[in-house]
Amino acid sequence: MIAHMSRIRLGAILAAVTALAVLAQPPAAAAAQAAQPKQSAGPVIAEPANVDLGFIAPRSTVRRDVTLVNTLDRPVRILAAEPTCTCTSVDLKGKVIPARGTLSFPIQMHVSASTGTKFAEVQIALDGVPEILKVSLTGEISYPIRATSIDKGGATRPYIDADTDPARVQGTLRVESLNKQPFTVRSVLGQPPVFVGFDPASGPLQNAYELRYDLSRFPCEQMPPYLLIETDRADCRVLDMRVRHTCTHIKAVLPFAEYRGNAGVLVAGQPASVEIGFKKSGDLRVSAVRSLDPRFTAALASQRMDKDGLVATATLTAQADLRGVVMLPLEVTVPTVRGPVTDRFLVYAVIDAPPAPQSASAAP
Repeated sequence: MIAHMSRIRLGAILAAVTALAVLAQPPAAAAAQAAQPKQSAGPVIAEPANVDLGFIAPRSTVRRDVTLVNTLDRPVRILAAEPTCTCTSVDLKGKVIPARGTLSFPIQMHVSASTGTKFAEVQIALDGVPEILKVSLTGEISYPIRATSIDKGGATRPYIDADTDPARVQGTLRVESLNKQPFTVRSVLGQPPVFVGFDPASGPLQNAYELRYDLSRFPCEQMPPYLLIETDRADCRVLDMRVRHTCTHIKAVLPFAEYRGNAGVLVAGQPASVEIGFKKSGDLRVSAVRSLDPRFTAALASQRMDKDGLVATATLTAQADLRGVVMLPLEVTVPTVRGPVTDRFLVYAVIDAPPAPQSASAAP
C-alpha cells in the first residue's frame, strides 16, 4: 500500500512538473513539445544512465554509484525519485544538484533466489525540468554455474522457452562456470548428461559444456516446471532452469517471493533448513508446513519479518535411503479470516549419503 501511494504521489509530481513546464513556454514551443515523445535526456544527465550489474549471486545485494550532472546555471532540486520495484532503493528526494555541478548517489538492489534476467528503473522528477530522468539497472541472477538454452539461431536465454515454440521441448543447453574453473555435470533431470562434442570418458574436465535435453517424454501433467542440473561443484551442486511451457504455468495462491527454493545438499536422515519468502506479505503468517512427498518430513520451524517481507523457515528431512536430485512439493498453510489457505512451494536438493563413521584408532 505504501509503495502504491508513493507511485501515485510520484505520478502526480511528474504530471505537475511537466504541465508547468509546458505552460511556461511560448504556445508554439509548448505545442511542439506536446507533440513529441518525452525523452529521458535533458539538462540533467545521469552517468551512467544504464547500469550493467553483470552476474548477481542469488539472495544478495548489489550497489552501484551514479552521478547526476547538472548543465544548467542554477541549482536543481530533486522532487521525487521512485524505483519501479521494491527490490531497488535510493535516497534522493529533496537533494540539490549544484549549478554546473554534480551529485553522486548509490543505488542498491536486493535480489531473490530466482535465477534469470533482472531489470529495474529509477524515475527522477526534477524541479523546473520537464524531462523525467531515468536510470535503468540490468543484471542476471546466477549461481556460480550458469545454464542457458541455445536456439537454432544461436541466441541464448537463461530458461527454456517451449511456450512460444513447443518444438523447444528438445534442444541444447550450455552449462558454464562463471569463474572458468573446470567442473563436471553429473545429471540433467536425474539422468546421465548427453554431451555435445565431448566424451567425458576420455576428455579432460571443461569449464563449459553443451548438452542435449529432451522434455518430449513427459505428458502434460508431468511436465517439470524446472529443469534440474547436478554438478560436482561444492558451491553449486544443483541449479535450476525455468521451463516455460503451456503445461507449466504457475498459478500461485500465496504471495511467494519465488516459486521454488534451492536447499542445496541434504544429508539423508538428517534435518536441514529451507527458507520460504513472501513479498508484500503485510500481516500474513504461516501456521503449518508439511511435505507432500512421503519420502520427506517437513515442519514449520520459525518465521520472521525482514525488509522484503515474511520469511518462514521449515525443517526438512529426507528418508535414510534416499539419494540423488529431487524436487518435492511442500504444502504451506496460512490462516485467514475466511479459514486456512494452502499453496504448494517447490524445493529441490541433492540428497547425499551420511558420511561413513570413522573407525576407532587401534589401541597401542
